[in-house]
Amino acid sequence: MEKRLIAARDEMFNVELHITNFIKRAPLAIKSSKKFLKANPNSLNKDLVENAMPKIAKIHKLAKKALKDLDKLEDASTDEAAVADYYDGKEFRDRNKKLLASPSAFEKDASKVLAYVMNIAKGMPGSFPMKNTVPDVKVTIDSLQEFITHWNSLKIAINRI
Repeated sequence: MEKRLIAARDEMFNVELHITNFIKRAPLAIKSSKKFLKANPNSLNKDLVENAMPKIAKIHKLAKKALKDLDKLEDASTDEAAVADYYDGKEFRDRNKKLLASPSAFEKDASKVLAYVMNIAKGMPGSFPMKNTVPDVKVTIDSLQEFITHWNSLKIAINRI
């Protein structure tokens, strides 16, 4: 059980890294995308700023709660006395189920926002407006993608405990 718990902790680190990056970059992306729109008005940029950025602002608040719960989950997995107290992985998951709820909700909302952003530029798969011109927007969206990838890996790792 300990080796699997260590593997889950490694994924927790990656998830926390990307959600922290998103928390830091999202406000900058919102601000810089508005400036970019003023200098380069077109329908794709306008759609990103007027429709996608408010969604990113909304999930930014959820990200902060998710990060707090992930920190608590990491503490629960590193406390040696508590870990020794767990009978098996199911008990670990059951005791910490509440801590997995807010990151899971954030992941669902982040997936919707990501799908919306990727759909803005329908003719360019895997791309979105301002991807190559506004670094904060690119990093914010990339952080969401990486969070989702590592969150799915973390769920698998926790289920293997």
